[in-house]
Amino acid sequence: MATEPQTAKAVVRRYTEEGYNEENPAVIEETVADDVVVHGLHGVDGSLHGSDAYLEWAGDLFRAMPDAEVETEALIAEGDMAAVHWTISGTQEGQLGELPATGESFTMRALAFFRIEDGEIVEKWYNPDELSMLEQLGLAD
Repeated sequence: MATEPQTAKAVVRRYTEEGYNEENPAVIEETVADDVVVHGLHGVDGSLHGSDAYLEWAGDLFRAMPDAEVETEALIAEGDMAAVHWTISGTQEGQLGELPATGESFTMRALAFFRIEDGEIVEKWYNPDELSMLEQLGLAD
């Protein structure tokens, strides 16, 4: 059965608002498929495969940026695909991948595309403005 655009939007909205903004890993686990594939994550060489690996990455993010907030600027969907434009802000209080803790705040924009099947995210492509974040954290050369 094909995913309706309204379903795709609802899954992405719940994933963002309840999973990330409320720092609720259980919601992230409920909204991503066991065999999810995620492309473009900071600190990941290549694509990340599987919900366990993704939840571990998300946990590292929550620890590094406990006050991070994701604001949805735009969310559109067609069929089983959803696209979102986010503004993400927070303070980097802990190490994130190879980035040392800085204690600095940042705001950056990001785009993400999701493919939804059976009410779950099965694939995500993430494209953040990392250079802007690194500059604000004082980590860009």
